[in-house]
Amino acid sequence: MSEAIVSCEDWTNWVLEPPYQAPALVGEQALSGLAPAERQAAIYLRRVHNSRNITVINGPIRAIEEQVLRRHLLNQNSGPTARYGFVLGGPTRTGKTTVLETFGKLFEQDLRTRHPERFIDTGGARYTPVVYYSLPQAAGEKTISKGLADYLNVQYMRKDNEHDITAKVLRALKENRTEFLLIDEIQNLGRHGDSPAGRRAGQIANDYMKNLCNKTSATPFFAGTKVEESGLFNEFHGS
Repeated sequence: MSEAIVSCEDWTNWVLEPPYQAPALVGEQALSGLAPAERQAAIYLRRVHNSRNITVINGPIRAIEEQVLRRHLLNQNSGPTARYGFVLGGPTRTGKTTVLETFGKLFEQDLRTRHPERFIDTGGARYTPVVYYSLPQAAGEKTISKGLADYLNVQYMRKDNEHDITAKVLRALKENRTEFLLIDEIQNLGRHGDSPAGRRAGQIANDYMKNLCNKTSATPFFAGTKVEESGLFNEFHGS
């Protein structure tokens, strides 16, 4: 994915993007026999091909997929209780975002193959099985609620506070039958500095995310660096 995913339309375009087809590359021997302009064009084509980040669905990705899907099935059969989630942590540049996005893409592609009727536009709520949202730096409750609302094309008023917007987001998640809530860059949750006010703002943001996940039937899947420091595993702090 070369562009950021900030809306369900972006996500759908990526899910439906045709698989990459490698071009017919010219070998070294044939390359030397080309005219200068043709040789430069062939070299450029090879560079473009080699620069692409091709995702290989290997054993570790399949193992993560299996664990996440298992939790998802538990959620589907557990009734109106807190959701089982999954957290993927690790150092930077180790492919966490790739795993998160690839999981969501494969999950939705499978649904589109098995249940194409769910994706037919009938004029009602749009079936959105996967919601992907990357947390910005120092993400607070209003930032998150607005970000999810914008992703889902949920309309809200300027006077709406984060609770009003969240209620609309939760309604949209239910009406759109969202099954997975993929949250990337979870380390940005509640990072508001070390001052008392900053720590308090961070606690509120952490509590907000947990409340959001508890009130939706979607399975949460988080990814980020230093997730143990994000506050995600802390207890609720109350209001």
